Amino acid sequence: MSLFSPTPDLMPAVHTALVNDDRYGRRKLAGEQEALLNHLGEHERLVAVAVDSAWHSGVTVVTTSRVFQLKRGEVVREADASRIRGTEILVRPNGNYLVSVEGSGLFVITFLHREEADRLCRAVDAHLVGTPPGPRDIPVLFPDFYLGILRDTGKPETAENVVELVDRTRRAVAGGGAMPFFDQTGDERARARFRDQFLEDHDEDGETLLRTPDLMIDFLWEWDPACHEPLRRMVARFHEHMTGPHSFLWTCGDELPRWADED
Repeated sequence: MSLFSPTPDLMPAVHTALVNDDRYGRRKLAGEQEALLNHLGEHERLVAVAVDSAWHSGVTVVTTSRVFQLKRGEVVREADASRIRGTEILVRPNGNYLVSVEGSGLFVITFLHREEADRLCRAVDAHLVGTPPGPRDIPVLFPDFYLGILRDTGKPETAENVVELVDRTRRAVAGGGAMPFFDQTGDERARARFRDQFLEDHDEDGETLLRTPDLMIDFLWEWDPACHEPLRRMVARFHEHMTGPHSFLWTCGDELPRWADED
């Protein structure tokens, strides 16, 4: 491939998981992505993919149950969660970063940038070290959460009022939860995926729009277990804010005002 050749396309599921998303990484991964997906088990979910910047260890794949390394379409090393004890980042004399996944059968991956090494470590630590993220324990919001707020404040349980509460919840989860989380971790790729999935206009159907706050919570829950407790508190605080003595719902009419109408 020449210097000015087009960058090969990656399948969405693979591209989303790639932690070092540069031209070299995409080019190397393009030749391995079909084999990578074929090596995933039936109930195995792809979490992160890293391309060794020196190609010594090929492509490292983190799933919900194991880590494996791939070269020329073949798995050359793998370890399940029971064999993984943790991760460590080392700085090489040339300024590159070395990630070691510690346990039986050591994995070593070279990165050019610290933030890429951090992303891989977070993926391994969150999903394979200690207790992996459990299923979401925040009750599904649509429709009972919204109907409960309307009942508690004596407002009609109309479709229009539910839509307005969904919109306010969407804004709260995005602005008060997701963006501060991304600021704290510096994970700009996760921020970009969140924006593209939830904050851009994709002409979703009405059912998807109504479930957007739930889908946002699902995204954050899977992305980083550190979000779990803040998300629980956020949902509880939002309910208290909407039904508390200072809520606008006690003073507005039967039809909830749109967020934009309050400016």
